[in-house]
Amino acid sequence: GFFAGIAGSIMETKVKLTIAATLAAVATSIIVIQQRQNSRLRNELAAIRGFEATTSSRATNRITASKGSSLPFPAVAAVRSDMIALADLESVLAKSIRDELWKNDNLAFRAVIARIDDRDMPAALAYMSDHLIGIPRDQVRENMVFFWARRAPALAAAWCQQFPATAEQQRLSQMVAKNWAYLDPEAALRFAPNADAIHELALHSPAQAENEALQFPPGDERNRALGILSNVKLDQDPGSVASWIEKLGGDDRAVALRAILPQLTESDPSAVASYVEKLPPTGQGLQTGLNFAVGWAKRDPMAAADWSAALPLDSGFRLGTITSIAGIWAVSDPTQAAAWISGLPAGHVREVAARSYVLHAAVHDPALAATLVPQLAVEARADAIGKIRQSWLKSNPDAARQWLSQMNLSADQTTTSGAAK
Repeated sequence: GFFAGIAGSIMETKVKLTIAATLAAVATSIIVIQQRQNSRLRNELAAIRGFEATTSSRATNRITASKGSSLPFPAVAAVRSDMIALADLESVLAKSIRDELWKNDNLAFRAVIARIDDRDMPAALAYMSDHLIGIPRDQVRENMVFFWARRAPALAAAWCQQFPATAEQQRLSQMVAKNWAYLDPEAALRFAPNADAIHELALHSPAQAENEALQFPPGDERNRALGILSNVKLDQDPGSVASWIEKLGGDDRAVALRAILPQLTESDPSAVASYVEKLPPTGQGLQTGLNFAVGWAKRDPMAAADWSAALPLDSGFRLGTITSIAGIWAVSDPTQAAAWISGLPAGHVREVAARSYVLHAAVHDPALAATLVPQLAVEARADAIGKIRQSWLKSNPDAARQWLSQMNLSADQTTTSGAAK
């Protein structure tokens, strides 16, 4: 299939580019840094789990839900010698509120959070929630849950699950899941659908990662997960990309393809174009088609424009892509773009391309943009003339006034559809 050919072209291109070695070195450094971070987090969790604390009144009596019901959290504690004693917790938190540490010295506030025993964090969160309101309360809660989740994600997850499924609860749950993903992606996925966990899982068990991602409900996390899988496959096993894309349907296919469009378009845009044309020209499919057109237009606007203009008359991609391409081309090479648009057969496609061109070129080259005004649909001319006039009067007022007089308008006249005609 064409993905296999694209993969081969990508490899050839990488070999030819002298910058490839530098990019590879940078990528390696990033991976090493991430691996070190993951290793550190895993060691933290191992240390935490290595100390089994007995259930105590301190771990249970002070941990209450929003309506006063006690929560039986697992007895797991962070291992530090400078932890804040429970008896001192309220006074420490009260001082941080008085000093507004989260606003005036966030590093100092983080240091306070780091010294709160994991078993006491629910009580600390309840105290801060009771004594703060609005944005400060939300910021503080997010800070505290973020760092708690890095140390003891299971405890943080259990705390999140006690609340109703509000937007805030879902946001905090995602924060916990993202931190948990680096320590134990499978456990993180059991807690909440999370694309970061899919990435971690895909590095070691791609088939399992696919199965997990395809069980996500529709939405941003599913889309992120599909995009991550596409990139991991293209990086680790380019030959598997075709089967991965083919097995998906509808919006999933468009999302997965869109995630790797830049790499594919750089290698063989014509081949990608034939695949994009098979996508449904609505929703995610349309967005993928437009993204592809924009990416191609930035590299080779003439080829992209020829492709768009040659699409079938009933193609749902035709008008949207020609609009995007003409706008980009009007900025990158307005002279060539104007000549190409003028060479199109009269009709709706030329009118759409000309309108996009004029609205973009008017800022940088109003004189050239003015030459395409006659090719616009009558109802579109007023807006275009206004854009050109505004720009041209600043750069060359005499030429602008002469042009406006030819259009039966004055420099001070407000254009209307009737005047533009």
